[in-house]
Amino acid sequence: MARQQLISVYHQLAGPSAEQQSFADPVLQKQLGQSCQASLTALKKTIKQ
Repeated sequence: MARQQLISVYHQLAGPSAEQQSFADPVLQKQLGQSCQASLTALKKTIKQ
């Protein structure tokens, strides 16, 4: 994948999580954050390369 595509995917995964903080149940928000964290970390590492 091109770097720009990786950045786009990262923002697509991170965006909804940040948007939900204002109205989602805190327990659900934590679970969703944990489920996406591994993917977000891997994308960050790949983008930096």
